[in-house]
Amino acid sequence: MQFFIEIEKRKHFIAALGKNRLMRQPPRSHFTQHSHYLLYIFYILCILYILKPMKIDAHQHFWQYDPGEYAWISEAMPQLKRDLLPQDLEPLLHAKGYDGCVAVQARQTENETEVLAGLAARFPFIRG
Repeated sequence: MQFFIEIEKRKHFIAALGKNRLMRQPPRSHFTQHSHYLLYIFYILCILYILKPMKIDAHQHFWQYDPGEYAWISEAMPQLKRDLLPQDLEPLLHAKGYDGCVAVQARQTENETEVLAGLAARFPFIRG
């Protein structure tokens, strides 16, 4: 019983201190009163950054040009008669705001499949 009496005395003492203007805590600033809103905004921005849609180039060929292997490239396409490699494409994609690309076979051979899979393993911007 003595324990409960002590608790009641302490409650009254604390209440009396609260009524005394000199013992009250100073008012919180506007920032501390609303800082939880800033935390919510921060969380929302983090979630939006994580969930932002990716911009992907969905059709990209890579090759080391060989006229015998790529006979379909005619004289009308001189810009394609050269090596087209990931290190050439990556700065162009980033400059245009793309997050990556999907590599597509130029020839339907097992060797080309293996080469493209190897490029995707070496260059993270090749997403598939």
